[in-house]
Amino acid sequence: MLRTHWKSAVPIVIAATIGIASAWAPLALGTGRLHVPPLPAADLSIRLPEPVITPTDLQARGITTLSGMNVVLASGALIASFCTLVLFAVTRATQRRTELLVHRAVGASQKRLARAALREGAAMALVGLVSGSALGLAFLEYASTTWPGGLDTPGWLLPTAIAAAVGATIVLGVLIPIQALRPMRPSVPPLTPLLAPAICAVQIAVCFAVLAEARQVQREGTALVAEGPQVRSQDTVLQLQIDASPAGRARQLAGLIERAGLTGLFDVASLSSPGALDGLGTVSLAIAECGACTQGTIATPLRPVAVSLRSVSADTFRALNTHVVAGRLLTNGDDWQAARVVVISQALARAHFQNGDAVGRRIQLGLGTSSEFTVVGVVEDQPAYGLGAALQPGYAVYPSVLQLAPSQVDLLVRPRGEFDRARILSWIPAATLGEMRSETERRAMRAAPVRWFGDALAVEALAVGVIALLGIGLSMAIWVGSMVLEFAVHRAVGARRRDVLRHIATRCAKVILAGLMLGILVAYVAAGPLSAIVPGVDSLEIMGLLEVSTLVLVVTALVTVLPAFRATKARPGELFAKYGE
Repeated sequence: MLRTHWKSAVPIVIAATIGIASAWAPLALGTGRLHVPPLPAADLSIRLPEPVITPTDLQARGITTLSGMNVVLASGALIASFCTLVLFAVTRATQRRTELLVHRAVGASQKRLARAALREGAAMALVGLVSGSALGLAFLEYASTTWPGGLDTPGWLLPTAIAAAVGATIVLGVLIPIQALRPMRPSVPPLTPLLAPAICAVQIAVCFAVLAEARQVQREGTALVAEGPQVRSQDTVLQLQIDASPAGRARQLAGLIERAGLTGLFDVASLSSPGALDGLGTVSLAIAECGACTQGTIATPLRPVAVSLRSVSADTFRALNTHVVAGRLLTNGDDWQAARVVVISQALARAHFQNGDAVGRRIQLGLGTSSEFTVVGVVEDQPAYGLGAALQPGYAVYPSVLQLAPSQVDLLVRPRGEFDRARILSWIPAATLGEMRSETERRAMRAAPVRWFGDALAVEALAVGVIALLGIGLSMAIWVGSMVLEFAVHRAVGARRRDVLRHIATRCAKVILAGLMLGILVAYVAAGPLSAIVPGVDSLEIMGLLEVSTLVLVVTALVTVLPAFRATKARPGELFAKYGE
């Protein structure tokens, strides 16, 4: 039986293969099995209120969020795959109705047909399982090999169970129509005039919702995997560890800055807390002196706000190409003995200071009265480049590295000429040097997991799109093909070809419109639970809905127009001879 109908089995095997292959690696890796080298833990010499989120915590959250996005896209591919398999099973059984009736009429028992169907379904399931699992394992091996960090042992139970469920769906899709045959009056109910368009509308709705959510997830993932600016090949970052009291650290860092300036070797010599060069900071609660601010009718002269703390030196703003908007930047004179000052981001000034005028006002960064700082400048908002940087608050505070002196610092140097490693190491105590990398190498190391997730999200989104569009296209094509005899009757009684095509277009437009409206509803309902996994998808973007709608309309138009043109081009007698029972 399978060899006679291998053409109708091919889409089933393809849908199963893509669904299993695309879901295997994300489900095996899960959301907690990937790790990156942690950033050095730095004591900022200030007691911060809990909870405190370090740059390493932000990276871990970024990996968990991106892994969750990958799992969501894989789940979307599976949902589209299951819907497509069920649709194919129903339409395939309808297409083979005459064959089954003939077998029953000539004496074939229901058990014999069931055994043949079981062999047929098992063969399709086996091909889909083997090809899908083989591709999935290959993707998993490639993903594990290329992941630039630590990796726990992948989980095998869930992807194996999903693959088995896909195979069982294929087998049941072949067996259920056989079991529906009555012993005495064999019949396989065809797709009724209402059932066929309803199935197509549901298929469009589910696939549309999956595509819309997949686009949202990939858009949010793209924001998390943005790459940083280009750097010069001679730029070098030295990771320094300073074991001293906060005051001692401040003195040593001031000495480093002074020696860097005296050598005349560098255009830029920047000291910053770990992660600051990538837009990562320590997240904590601050209290901003807003002024005559209100929220509704309630006066809020002091506003608590979550901020990202990044200790920097005067040259760090030059290194990051960040420009001052109001006030001044930090200077080397803002040291341990000077009045405590900070520079803040423009977003923080606009949101939590009266009329955006923050210069001269105070902000408390830690516990105790000694934690009050005066805002001396406002700078442009720095783009978030580092892994997990987009998950932190959009409000940045830049204290001087000479006042909040970290126990771990990144020294970024940009030499005026050739890089002289020996001269730099000569005035840096060997005990303080943790590692030394070129800025190009360091950024490549930081960007590697980001690019890995970007590629993974693109592959999963592509799989979702292929399966969803395959299901939509074939469901509409099969439905239009099931109306061939109706077209032949219209042509036989004198209807012109364009009248039949107009009739097809009208019916298809109604189904597509119903599917799109139902799909928008499903996507809206699914956005709520999905936002618990992926931040940023709690509301549907109008532009995204338009893009997905356009894609669905183009595909459905193509797959309905082609069979309709072929059917209306043939003579009515030819259609009756070929498709009549």
